[in-house]
Amino acid sequence: MSGWQGCVQYLFYYETPKTLVIPNITAGCVFRLTQLLVVLYVLGYVCLVQKAYQETDSVVSTVSTKVKGFAFTNASNIKYWDVADYVIPPQGGNSFFILTNMIVTLRQTRSRCPLIPDHSTVCVDDCDCIEGLNDPRGSGIQTGLCENFSTTVKTCEVISWCPLEIDSHLPDHALLDSAENFTVLIKNSITYPKFNIHRRNIAPHINSSYLRSCQFNRSSDPDCPIFRLKHIVSEAGEDFQDMAVKGGILGIIIDWTCDLDWWARKCSPEYSFRRLDSRIPNNDVAPGYNFRFAKYYMDQGGEEFRTLFKAYGIRFDVIVFGTAGKFGVVPTVVNLGAALSFLSLVPMVADWFLLTCLRKRDLYSRHKVSYLREDADSEGVQDAVLLNVPVIRQLYHWDCGLACSRMVLKYLHPISDEEFQRACWELKLTESVWTIDLAYLMCHLGIKHCFCTQTLGVDKGFRNQNFYKKHFDTEEDRVNELFLKAESKGVTVKKCSVPLQEIQSHLEQGHVAIVLVNAVVLTCDLCSSPVKYCCFLPVGQKCFCRKPEYQGHFVVVCGYNRTTGCVFYNNPAYSDRVCCTSVSIFEEARRSYGTDEDILLIYKES
Repeated sequence: MSGWQGCVQYLFYYETPKTLVIPNITAGCVFRLTQLLVVLYVLGYVCLVQKAYQETDSVVSTVSTKVKGFAFTNASNIKYWDVADYVIPPQGGNSFFILTNMIVTLRQTRSRCPLIPDHSTVCVDDCDCIEGLNDPRGSGIQTGLCENFSTTVKTCEVISWCPLEIDSHLPDHALLDSAENFTVLIKNSITYPKFNIHRRNIAPHINSSYLRSCQFNRSSDPDCPIFRLKHIVSEAGEDFQDMAVKGGILGIIIDWTCDLDWWARKCSPEYSFRRLDSRIPNNDVAPGYNFRFAKYYMDQGGEEFRTLFKAYGIRFDVIVFGTAGKFGVVPTVVNLGAALSFLSLVPMVADWFLLTCLRKRDLYSRHKVSYLREDADSEGVQDAVLLNVPVIRQLYHWDCGLACSRMVLKYLHPISDEEFQRACWELKLTESVWTIDLAYLMCHLGIKHCFCTQTLGVDKGFRNQNFYKKHFDTEEDRVNELFLKAESKGVTVKKCSVPLQEIQSHLEQGHVAIVLVNAVVLTCDLCSSPVKYCCFLPVGQKCFCRKPEYQGHFVVVCGYNRTTGCVFYNNPAYSDRVCCTSVSIFEEARRSYGTDEDILLIYKES
C-alpha cells in the first residue's frame, strides 16, 4: 500500500524552476556556444537556406514542342527526310522522338516463308516442325513444314508478314547523322494557383524576329527557348553520334523554383539536361531505345503490302518541376516557435555537460534539485544554516587547532591576540595540540563547551600510526593526565558519538563546533585544487610528502544545507573562503581511524 501511496503522492508534486548561478567559465562557454549554434542554425539554415518562413505552392505546367530540320540519306531509296518523317508521333505531349537510325524491311505481304535460322528454328524434315505452334516471341504461326531458307539451311515455315525482318545487322553509323543540327522550340507555361502567378519560358522581351535567329546558350543566350539537339545531348554529357546509333532517352529539365519575396520578374526557368535511360558499361543487354512501325500500301491487284521500320532514335522528355515561396505569417510564427523550443533545449545540454563532464558534478547535482517540505516552518527545522564565522589561517604546520580556536573566539566575542597568547602560554600548549588541549583552552577562557570522543585518553593503537608516532611516547602520559583531571578542572568531557542530526541542531541555535578530521579524506567541492597532505606547511615552503593514509586536521563546522546534503566548514589551511563538502565525505573524514570522532561543541552563552 505504501508504494501505491507514493505513486499517488508523486502525481501531485509541483515543480517550479530554480535559478542556480554557477560562475564556471567552461560551463558558461558550453552554454553560450550551444545558444550560438542554435541561432546560426535557425537564421542561417532554416531562414536563409530553407526559407521556412515562406508559404509554398507547387507548379502547374503545360508543354508543347516544335522540331525543325531536314536530312538526306541513301537508305531504302529514301533520300530526303523532314519533320513529318523523323518526328514520331507528331504530337507527343511532354516528349518527342527523333528518328536517327533504322532497319527497313521492304514489301512485306501476308504469306508463308521460312523462319530466320537459329538454334530453335533449324530443321531437317517436317517432323521437326509443329503445326499451329504460336511462339509469342517468334515471327508467326508454324505450318508444320520444313522449307529451304537457303541452299544449305532448312527452317520451319510460318504464316507471317514475309519476307521476315532481319534485325541483326544494324548500321554502325546513324543514317540520320545530320539530326544533330535539328532544333526544337519548347513552349512552357506555368502557374502557381495559390499566388496567382503565371509565367512562360518565352520572356516578355522576346519577339518573333529574335526567335528566328536565337539559339539557347547557357552563357550567351540563356533566355532563348530554341535548342539545338546536339547541344542538349552534349550538356547531358553524351556524344550525339554515338547515342544516335542505338538511341536513348534524354531529359530536358525545367526548374521553376521562385522566390516571390523579390520582384516577380526574377521567377525564371533554369534548364538542365540529363540522360534518363540506364547505361551500364559492363552490361550491354537491350541498349538504347527503339520501336517498330509500318507504312501500308495497296498494289494494282488490290493486295495489301507494307514497309516495316525498326526505328532507333532519341526520345526527349520535358520534365517541369518547381516550388514558389512567399512570406507567410503562419509559417513564420510556427518556425519562430520551433526556434524558441530549440533554445529551450540549450539549458538541458548545459545541464548534461555540468552534471556529467565537470569535476564538481556531484556538488552541482546536489544543488540542482530541492525538495521543500510544507511542515518545515511548523517543526522549527531549518533546511540551511551558515554562521558568519571568520576564517583565520594557521601560521605553522601544527597550529590548525589553535587557528580554529581563534575563529571560534572571534565569532563568540572579540578577544585580543595578547589574551589568546597568554592563555596558550599558561596552558603550556606546544607543537603537539590534541582536542583535549582545545577543551582546556575553552574552559580557561570561560567558554561553555562539551568535548565528545570515543576514547577517554590515548588509543594505544595510535603508536603505530605515522601521524602520531613521532610524539606518541612523550605525549601519551600528558594527554591521559589531562583526561583524568578534566572534571576537576571544569572541562566537560563525554564518551559518546555525536550524530550528524545533533550537530545540525547545535548549529541551528547559533553554536559552532571544532571537529578533528582526516584531511586525506576531506575534500572541498568549491576549491579548485585540493589541500596538500603536508601538515599544512606555511605558504612558500615546498612539500615533499607522499599522500598518507591519515592526516589529522582541525576544522570549524559553521553550517549545513539539508536540501543539497552538504556541510560548510572553515579550513585553517585557507584564509579567504568557506569550504563545502558532502555529508558522506564529512562523515567519513570525522569517523576515520585516528580521530576518535573528536568533536568540541562550543556554545554562545558563557
